[in-house]
Amino acid sequence: MRGLGVRGVGQSSWGPTVFAVVGDAEAAALVRRFRGRVPVHVTRVSAGGHAVQDA
Repeated sequence: MRGLGVRGVGQSSWGPTVFAVVGDAEAAALVRRFRGRVPVHVTRVSAGGHAVQDA
């Protein structure tokens, strides 16, 4: 994705997951580009971090 000009790109340490921190318009463009070739998931940033709750 860096080759596409995306600046906030990284790779998870737990596998072949790549992520990008982008705005809404850039996220939509990336989804259009990669949809059907690789799984794509768009999420929002969580200001509160992760929370574990009992079931």
